[in-house]
Order: sequence, then C-alpha cells, then structure tokens
Amino acid sequence: MQVRFEIVDATRLRGHERTRPELLHRLTEEIRRDGYVKKPLLVAEGSYVILDGHHRYWALRALGCVRIPVYLVDYASEEIQLTTWPEAAVTDVTKEEVLARAERDPFPAKTTRHIVQFPLEDHAVDLKDLR
Repeated sequence: MQVRFEIVDATRLRGHERTRPELLHRLTEEIRRDGYVKKPLLVAEGSYVILDGHHRYWALRALGCVRIPVYLVDYASEEIQLTTWPEAAVTDVTKEEVLARAERDPFPAKTTRHIVQFPLEDHAVDLKDLR
C-alpha cells in the first residue's frame, strides 16, 4: 500500500462522522498544550474524505489551523478494512456509505472503525506550520 504524507488545505477535507464535544474539547486542549499534532489524519485519496481523525480535524480548526497533516490512501484497497465500534448505533456500513455520508448527513461520532494492514507512523507537526 502506498501511503502519501501531505499537509493539505483544511477546506479540501470532508468528514463522514460527527464529533463528541467532550472528546473534542479534551483533544483540543491537549494539542494546544503540546504545541503540535502527533498523528496525521487518514484520508481517502481523491475524495479527501476523512477516514480517521475527525476530532483531530476539528481540534486543529479550533486552534486556527488552515492546513492539516494527512496520510492519503487508496480507500478501495483491501488493506483498509471497515467495521463499526461496539457501541455504534449503526452496525453495518460499507465504504460507499462512508463516502456518501461526507456529502450529506454524517454518521454519529465513533460509528466507523477503519483498520489498516500497513504501518502508519506518528508524524508530529508543529501548530505554527499549520496556521
């Protein structure tokens, strides 16, 4: 699997899930305190749909970031598996539905769980490089 690291304009990214306010607040404060974000978002190449990292996206936006670090991946790859979290309201989701939800009516927070069969290393990026 080819994974490409990029820092992209935040307005290109589209989410397919909502966020949990308490988790978003906690993460925003952690990133503010650290001064950097540790993990790039996992994003579908071409469509720029966020697969993993909705809370990081909104935390960075709340901190004034206009650019976001991402790993771009081929979402059609069999090396990316899709399931749901145990407590999710929706129990059966397809990749096509994930892409469609970025266009309308996002899933509740923590619905989809993407499992990748390849390493995604932490790649810390300083907040000043994202503003």
